[in-house]
Amino acid sequence: MAVLLLSVVAGCAPQVALTGLVTDEVGSPLPGVSVKVTGTEFFAIANGNGLFGYRPGRLTVPPGRWDLYYMKTGFTSATQTIQTGEGRSMEVPPIVLWPLPSARGVFDYENHRYVDWTRVEPERFVREDKSVVFGTLQEPTFRVPEGLHRIVGYRVSPYDWRMSRLEPVQAFREGPDGEVASGAAEEVWAESVRVPVQAVPIDEPEQLLWEIRPSRPVGPGVYAIHWGALEGDPTTDASAYLVEVYDPAVVEAPAAATEEEATGKAPPKPESGDAEDTGF
Repeated sequence: MAVLLLSVVAGCAPQVALTGLVTDEVGSPLPGVSVKVTGTEFFAIANGNGLFGYRPGRLTVPPGRWDLYYMKTGFTSATQTIQTGEGRSMEVPPIVLWPLPSARGVFDYENHRYVDWTRVEPERFVREDKSVVFGTLQEPTFRVPEGLHRIVGYRVSPYDWRMSRLEPVQAFREGPDGEVASGAAEEVWAESVRVPVQAVPIDEPEQLLWEIRPSRPVGPGVYAIHWGALEGDPTTDASAYLVEVYDPAVVEAPAAATEEEATGKAPPKPESGDAEDTGF
C-alpha cells in the first residue's frame, strides 16, 4: 500500500533526478553497485565510471528525505540519508565501499590486499613460582616492517578490542591440580605491555569491517590483537591474532666466511717442523 501511494504521489509531484559517484577505498570508480531508495522500488546501477543516475538508468524521487542503500557483492554496503531541495536535480555526496576479506580475522591491508595475522588460541600456563600466565607457544608467521599498514578486522567482536606487546617467558604446562606439570619449561609468548587502540567501523550500519588504530607508533616486536584471551578472559572471543614488526634498517650481518668458504680451497697444512704452538 505504501509503495502504491508513493507511486501515485511520484506521478503528481515534481521529480528530483539523483546522480552520484561510488568509489573504492582508494578513490577508484566502482562499477556495478546497486543504489536503491529504501522503502521504494526505485533503484539504479553504477556504470563503468562508478556513476549512477545518468541516462539510460536515471534515478528520480519526489522532493523529501530519503535513504539510499548501496550494495555490491564482495564489498561493504552503505546507507546514505539525503534531503532533496526543490530543484530538478541533485548530486549526492560520493560514497566509498571497501572490498571484503574472504574469511573472518584480523588483517594487514595495503594495495587492495588483505594478509592474515597469525591466529592462535592462548592457553593457561604456570611459572615456576606457580603464578599463572596466559599465552601461546606459536610465533607469528606474518611479519611487517616498522610502521604498520592499516589493521583491519572482519566479522570479529565489535567491542573490547585490545592490543598487547608480547614477550617470551619461561613457563610450564599446568597440571590437573594447578601445580607445575612434569616436563621442561617452554618459551611462552605472553602479554608484556598494553597498547591502547581505537576501533572504528568502516561500514555502517552492518559494522562487519573495522579499522584498528594504535594510539602511538608501534616499534619492533611481537604484538597481538585480542579481546581478553591473553589475560585469561576469553568470554568475548578466545582468539588472538599475532604479528611481528621488524626494523627494515636492521639487517643481520652474515657470519664471517671461512677461508675455505671464501676461496673454495682448504687452507694449507703446516709443514713438518712448523707445527702450531700448543702452549706446552
